[in-house]
Amino acid sequence: SKANQLGRNLREKGIGPGTLVSIMTKRGPEMIIGILAVLKAGGAYVPVDIEYPSDRIKYILEDSESRVILTKGDIGYKSFYDAELVYLDDRELYRGDDGNLENTNSKDDISYMIYTSGSTGKPKGVMINHKAVINFVKGISDQIEFSSNRTILALTTISFDIFVLETILPLLKGLKIVIADENEQLDSRLLSQLIDYNKVDMVQITPSRLQMLIENGKHNQVLKKVKTLMVGGEAFPKSLLEKLKQLTNADIYNMYGPTETTVWSTIKNLTEETEINIGKPILNTQIYILDNKLKLQPIGVVGEIYIAGEGLAKGYYNKPELTRERFLDNPFRKGERMYRTGDLARWLSNGDIEYIGRSDYQVKIRGYRIETQEIEKNLKTLDGIANCIVVPKQNEAGHKFLIAYYVSDKEMKVENLREHLAAKLPTYMIPEIYYYLDKLPITPNGKIDRGKLPECGIYHPKTEEAYVAPETDIEKTITEIWLRILKCDVIGVNDNFFSLGGNSLLLIQMHSEVEKIYPGVVAISKIFVYSTIRKLAQYISERIGEIKEDEMERPSFPVIPAEYFNYAQSSEMNIELKFEIEGQLYSTISMISEANNIEKHEILESIFLYMLAKISKQKTITVPSLRSDGSEIFCLKVDFSDIKDFKTLYKRMNNLNKDSLSNRVQYKKLLSIDGSGYKHQIIPLIYSGVALESTKTNEFDIVLRISKEENRMECYFQYASGKFKSAKMKELFINYRQLIANVLNSQK
Repeated sequence: SKANQLGRNLREKGIGPGTLVSIMTKRGPEMIIGILAVLKAGGAYVPVDIEYPSDRIKYILEDSESRVILTKGDIGYKSFYDAELVYLDDRELYRGDDGNLENTNSKDDISYMIYTSGSTGKPKGVMINHKAVINFVKGISDQIEFSSNRTILALTTISFDIFVLETILPLLKGLKIVIADENEQLDSRLLSQLIDYNKVDMVQITPSRLQMLIENGKHNQVLKKVKTLMVGGEAFPKSLLEKLKQLTNADIYNMYGPTETTVWSTIKNLTEETEINIGKPILNTQIYILDNKLKLQPIGVVGEIYIAGEGLAKGYYNKPELTRERFLDNPFRKGERMYRTGDLARWLSNGDIEYIGRSDYQVKIRGYRIETQEIEKNLKTLDGIANCIVVPKQNEAGHKFLIAYYVSDKEMKVENLREHLAAKLPTYMIPEIYYYLDKLPITPNGKIDRGKLPECGIYHPKTEEAYVAPETDIEKTITEIWLRILKCDVIGVNDNFFSLGGNSLLLIQMHSEVEKIYPGVVAISKIFVYSTIRKLAQYISERIGEIKEDEMERPSFPVIPAEYFNYAQSSEMNIELKFEIEGQLYSTISMISEANNIEKHEILESIFLYMLAKISKQKTITVPSLRSDGSEIFCLKVDFSDIKDFKTLYKRMNNLNKDSLSNRVQYKKLLSIDGSGYKHQIIPLIYSGVALESTKTNEFDIVLRISKEENRMECYFQYASGKFKSAKMKELFINYRQLIANVLNSQK
């Protein structure tokens, strides 16, 4: 409905077939709303990763000539380009007719355009039309079950084309999509929690990220619950397949395909296989393996992969020469085209295809396609760099990384090299190691002799910091982890993790090791801030102290099922339900109150907390409550693990509500504690007395107010209609009312 409303707004702004709309937003429902709105309006969306450096963002926006940019007010957007900004969190956009829009597109219109690394030093926009997307959806779903009773994880960044399999494909098939946020993408602990909590049974993942998840023994058990694993984006190591089969009974698929042929072009079910290949082409897709004269190679002979069929892109945006170079006339089908991939492969006797590698200097790292020439050309723009070459390497664990060999009059600071590239390139394109040379080795015909480049081994550039040895136990522990992961001879406590060759994958691996020793102490995002051993050790020490000092202050607000949420923008408490307790039920409450020396409202509050504990399946529930004099909000933390009956619960609530604050947690202090990773967490408020002003209740998700009148009590139940589904909230309200009656009737 929101996509339809936003789509009409976009049409009024002139968005239609052939127009491009950039999307720059954090991961969440708004991201999907924006994509659907652009498609419904008839335009094509251009995904822009908000983590890209400003130079790259500016180039994409200018090159695509986007007329409109969909964004949000909380991403710190800067004016990179003169276009109209439409804020996805603007409630005014979502008004009026929410019915489907009339289709204005043809099959050949562009649906999306994704920018990939370019050998010219700038990324290039790949234009994919509707026909290609629909063929991809049909081709993949013919071989893998995408049924409406299944749940898929959306893990990939929006600017990576396999994102389409995690969003558009399942939406067309009626699946439930669970979106991993920026922290869950990086943190294997949070990712495993997300998969487990939402009962995700379909996951698409790159081999590198899968390897990281498998290596974390504490969290890899979640793979046992996954039924379908789709692996692709880079070479699938045989050792990884063997480990995977020991952990899960899921169906395992190996996928292959460049962005220019719409996500995936071949597929192979490896579930019962011991050897790895990329399988056969999907629906309406032709694969040719050719020699350098475009002649077909026989079975078993290596050649270059050319792809033809319905999945081909329209070409590169505003780059006709490059389009003609890569999209050739198909000599085997007159009037059609084929795409030259640069990948080497050979046919197997059973009709499958075995992938061999690249024929050029393009490389795949963690699923991202990288043209090393783009890195080289950007590095050469730094003053003092006379020449350079960037080459991929692979360590003992099978992880690929980049080394930059550079020539200058003196060895440069690693920080300067990294900062220069970080201003122009995404993080996955920044080399890990920088090797200073007097000159590059040259072959007799004048080309760079890659075979004579020095082996780096465990080489790392000299740190600019004087060596300082670890002193505390935590510093020594972290140092041991860094030495093992970064494969360095020596590391000082003031050395920077990223300057020593650390990347996002090694960061995940390092965090996994830290998590084993200090579970739940440090979020992975904090390592970006505390990137030296000394700073990280100090932070861990402080966090351990906080946890030991006040163990009860860990957030335990109720986490309720996703089915209750509506995911809209409004959090205003604009819906109120009410019921009265009178007659026999009121007499029963009065009797229990007198017998146990507790307040009447505490009985109703206890039953409400019990209901939340049952829904959330939590043993401990923390709920804010207003002091009787209305002066301050405190959080009541109730542990249900040792509560056997309601009378015990009533007394526990009464003790917490007494004037002594020894068992109560200050609300503001609790909110300051890092509770990230708890999706679908709600903060309710319970209190008795007169109604609070809406400005005070709007910061809560659900409010239960109990009013005591003569010979009766009134229960007011408020919630934000924009955040929750009204049907589910009414169901919760009715269940609470019924639970009160059941409990009280059993205690007459």
